[in-house]
Amino acid sequence: MSFKYRFHLIANGHLDPVWLWDWREGMNEAISTSRTMLAMLDEFPDLTVVRGESALYEFVEKEEPEVFERIRRAIASGRWEFVGGTYTQSDNNLPATETLLRQFQEGQSYFLSRFGKKTDTAWYPDTFGHSAGLPGILRQSAISNFAHCRPFPKHFPIAEHTYWWEGCDGSRVMAYRSPVDWYCCAKRDELPTRLDAYLECARQSALPDIGIFYGLGNHGGGPTRRMMRDLSEWAARHPEVEVIHSGLSQYFATVRSWLKRHPQIQLPEVKGELNFDSRGCYASVVKFKHAYRRTESQVIRAQRVEELVRKFLRQKLPPSDPLAAEWRAVLFNSFHDILPGSSIERAYDDQLAWLGGAFHSAQELEFRAVNALARAVDTRVPASAEYDAPTAVPVLLLNPHPHEYRGVGEWEVQLDWRPIAAYDGPRWKELPIEVLGPNGVPLPFQKTRTEHHCDMSKALRIRVAVPLQMPPRSWQVMTVGYKENPRLAAKGRMQASAGKDKIANTLYSISAKVGEEMIRFKVDGKSWLTPGLGVWIYEDIFGSWGGIKEEPESFFLTKVTERWKVEAVAVLEPGPVLSRLWVRMAGKRSKLELTFTLGAAENTIRVEGRLFFNERSKRAKLVMPGFTQAEYEIPGGSVQRGACGEVPALRWVKASGKEGTLGFASDGISCFDLRDGLLQATLARASRYADDHIDDTATGTANLAHLPLTDQGESRFRFLLKSRADGIEKDADFCSAPVLIQTVPASPGRKARHGNF
Repeated sequence: MSFKYRFHLIANGHLDPVWLWDWREGMNEAISTSRTMLAMLDEFPDLTVVRGESALYEFVEKEEPEVFERIRRAIASGRWEFVGGTYTQSDNNLPATETLLRQFQEGQSYFLSRFGKKTDTAWYPDTFGHSAGLPGILRQSAISNFAHCRPFPKHFPIAEHTYWWEGCDGSRVMAYRSPVDWYCCAKRDELPTRLDAYLECARQSALPDIGIFYGLGNHGGGPTRRMMRDLSEWAARHPEVEVIHSGLSQYFATVRSWLKRHPQIQLPEVKGELNFDSRGCYASVVKFKHAYRRTESQVIRAQRVEELVRKFLRQKLPPSDPLAAEWRAVLFNSFHDILPGSSIERAYDDQLAWLGGAFHSAQELEFRAVNALARAVDTRVPASAEYDAPTAVPVLLLNPHPHEYRGVGEWEVQLDWRPIAAYDGPRWKELPIEVLGPNGVPLPFQKTRTEHHCDMSKALRIRVAVPLQMPPRSWQVMTVGYKENPRLAAKGRMQASAGKDKIANTLYSISAKVGEEMIRFKVDGKSWLTPGLGVWIYEDIFGSWGGIKEEPESFFLTKVTERWKVEAVAVLEPGPVLSRLWVRMAGKRSKLELTFTLGAAENTIRVEGRLFFNERSKRAKLVMPGFTQAEYEIPGGSVQRGACGEVPALRWVKASGKEGTLGFASDGISCFDLRDGLLQATLARASRYADDHIDDTATGTANLAHLPLTDQGESRFRFLLKSRADGIEKDADFCSAPVLIQTVPASPGRKARHGNF
């Protein structure tokens, strides 16, 4: 088919609000770039531009209302197109599904309120790969078109630049990827060369239309006078091409219209994820990723708790979203050069502080909501039969999730304002305690180690572990306190136990021996994860993004420099409600402390990790043998992957192989590798901030020794292991956002001591 080519010129000034600069510089550049592009619109009557990210529009509106009003007029005249539909141009592999949905909710709501409509086109020019769940999220957000650049054609071939993208839920959008390089111009004088390359691509396409991204970018900018001159001169030399100053929505509308008139032309279809790109980013700056994931989980849980309590107590809807600022902190920090770990160290100081404020504010809202519930329900405690003796402490437990929790709850209370004198000194271990459920019936419990290690011979604070069964979206009131001659629950068949260097329950046993490389597991008496769970250190000489040229050796790491050994073991809790084993594994310079907890009737192994990392150009991995296939949670769904190198995931993984199945869930680990029968999870990566070099310091050919290393020092995380992967999705909820347990003031509330919202 012969036709005249149509080049849709899409001018943009891509702006990273944080990257090689901090957010203050980035946001102010939004004003400068807006002024520059408006001046270009005044000077060149045919020019049109696009701009995404509602956060930047909102900032300009607040700081420079006159500039914003000029933008509004340019939009109304059709010369400035707002695109994307998101608050920021987020990463699309690491944020939670709810976060990506809120990206569009925030962005589209803003655009509708300011410009009278939403956009139908997503715009992700620089994001490092895209989840298979994104098409479903796009369609739920009134988005039918998707424009992107990564992964680039040489790494992820597609037969056409325009194609149909189908997600894991069957949702489909029309997608366009630039077939030439990227979203902006690297040099001011390169546009004619780029246009020549686009023309060559157009000649190989079945479509007459092709989108041309141009303009200076990354630190803003946009089209220049030279580019406009070069465009005119190039167009004059190529009468076979119709050059149109256009926008993204116009491009997609033109293609759709042309396809309708030419039904014999079928676009190719791509199903599943558009990955992978810059794989080092799935594990770079783990300390920020952990803080981000915890803040995200806290904001989500606080939102659920506030809504449940408010509706239950029939309180009025607040005039505005009480967590609007906290959600914006989460959305901003999911930006594709912040969350992936590719910005400068100084920027991360700011972003960690921002997340910390959001975490505290969400925690405070949640705290107030639980206290409001506590005032409404009956939280009274039994009267003390002893003269001048302290009363028990009421504890409110709240399960905000839409599924039941069965496991162990553990909490600590103050017994009295000062230590109970009768049990000071040698008798402190004899202190009698009573734990009562919502109906006043004694519950089985186990005294566990308090969080402090101060004045341990004084009867001041007590920590207890109690078997819990909490229906979905429910609350319970329990009391814990000192009582002479306490009523005790029947012992039942509590099976959490411990031996030398070993703990067990009815399903699992875990053991570790000093000097061995692996922590050993059994399920129903048979070995599992054979020969055991270990920690290996890999050489990783690549920078923030991994291999900047997508070198296979950057995402198929092969050089193991250390296999850590067990250095110390201790049983911390012997049972019967729970047993707990502490294991320290170490190499020459670094160490990992793992604390394993088995509840009597739990079918998961709960683990708390504390890593001290002191390495250079190394990656620490948790190694779990016996698996060859895995299903990973991703934004908007899940995806099956085999051995394909370093890959991202959200909270859970289901693996299968000769060891049967494994369910793995974590509150922060986000990078995995499945190869040679091993499922490996990255715990830390000692690279350099915002660096794209290969670390060849050891050879003397380059000196990178002065550059600060990422993830040095201590990091903490939680994860779950499960021999039957079914239900790991629900377990992941409780791993990231546990049942809420809060001591509350006693109150004669009218509502019951337990119930469902």
